[in-house]
Amino acid sequence: MTGSTGRIRGFALAALVAAVLVSTAEVEAQYRYGGRGYDDDGGQGIFVELEGSLANVRNADNVVATIDSGNVVSSVVPPWDDDVAGRLGGGYRWGGNKLFARVWGFAAEQDAVATGALNFAVGPPVGGDDSGTALQVTTEITMNTIDVGWARTHGLGESFDLEWSAAFRYATFEETQEGLYADGAEVFRVAKSNEGEMIGPHVGVRGTYGLERLFFSGGLGFSFLDGELTASSGLTQIAGGTGASFSGFLDDGRSGSIRELDVTGGWRNPGNSLQVYVGWEQAEWMDIAADMVRNFSTTTSPLRDRDSVTVSGFKIGFRYRR
Repeated sequence: MTGSTGRIRGFALAALVAAVLVSTAEVEAQYRYGGRGYDDDGGQGIFVELEGSLANVRNADNVVATIDSGNVVSSVVPPWDDDVAGRLGGGYRWGGNKLFARVWGFAAEQDAVATGALNFAVGPPVGGDDSGTALQVTTEITMNTIDVGWARTHGLGESFDLEWSAAFRYATFEETQEGLYADGAEVFRVAKSNEGEMIGPHVGVRGTYGLERLFFSGGLGFSFLDGELTASSGLTQIAGGTGASFSGFLDDGRSGSIRELDVTGGWRNPGNSLQVYVGWEQAEWMDIAADMVRNFSTTTSPLRDRDSVTVSGFKIGFRYRR
């Protein structure tokens, strides 16, 4: 029931935005104020855009163990380094309209090594005991989106443009943890996975202010998604005895969302066929990035819930059109 409600809500909003975009085309002249906008030259042709960024995972809260020191419980959460993300897009434009397709991808990896009096956080405890003395775990996060949609640009005076867009989005999130736990002579292989796969409408708005050769731009985007979450977590003893544990989760009636913000500034050539820019962006993935196998009934130190992951960073890009 929840998935159906989310799907109806999302597509209704997309339909409303599309209706607004179409209706504004009929009264476009009143926004011109005597001229075209900064980026609207009335031309037509193909366009290509490419972006690369150094992005960082935030709020992943990928705890691999806890340390219980009397009344104080601390989490072992290794930091994430910056990793490369990229976006490739293109399409066709005419008279202030655009048909476009965009692909975005990001992957990050980090290692955790710890020793001491540990309470393991991955997998149901084997034999009801989740304590140990050492660990080595690698965590990987991969995020991807594919958008196909339409955009409409309105010139609000000679120096400012406002662009509305509506698209169909496919999004995937995958998080894996693999490695080893040890408790003296006992060694366990660790395996954990959270996967989200969802589709739904994406709507966005972008404003651009231009000078002679420079421009400044900012955009907001929202995705309303439905799909499924799959998760698993377990331990397999490989030394010092035999034993195994496993927990699985599957639900194909889930909803999620993605909220995006970016700001850029750059340079364009005299004919505006080439733009080069730098900027910053942030995207918050809600529910599609939820950790569904985080705590178990016999876990010594339960972890706080995690229902979202954010990725943000600085980027550089260019656009070419003809």
